[in-house]
Amino acid sequence: DPEVAAKVQTRLKAAVYGVDAKGFFGRYDKDRCGSLDAGEFKKMVRTGLKVPPDELSDKEIAGFCRALDDDGSGDLDIDELADFVERGLATLDSPPPDEEERATLLRWGEVETPNQKQDRLNRRAAWERKQRREAREAQRRAKKAALAAQRH
Repeated sequence: DPEVAAKVQTRLKAAVYGVDAKGFFGRYDKDRCGSLDAGEFKKMVRTGLKVPPDELSDKEIAGFCRALDDDGSGDLDIDELADFVERGLATLDSPPPDEEERATLLRWGEVETPNQKQDRLNRRAAWERKQRREAREAQRRAKKAALAAQRH
């Protein structure tokens, strides 16, 4: 279900923002095998992502796990999860890019490195701060002009 996938991807992106996605998922990999079984994934959704059953049912979580399980092992490889966070539904149709393909995508600007993403977010935040500062200054000038006009 695309709606379930989008909901999970949004929550996962928020949860791993600013941290290593594989490290985040690794916290729930209790047997340290490099993958999450259905129970570990469900626990991550409920406790790590704080998604209650009325928002995402156990049945929907199980269906999502089956859809995301590229190799049919019954477990979600941490790499599969990290790929899903990055590519969303596209990961359901194709395996993660190999190193050569990823390097090509990076060269063409189709995939951001974590540093590129952080730089983009920093530039956006600086631009927003500048816009707010300019808006406040424009309000101050308008108030000054209005007060001056009232005095005359």
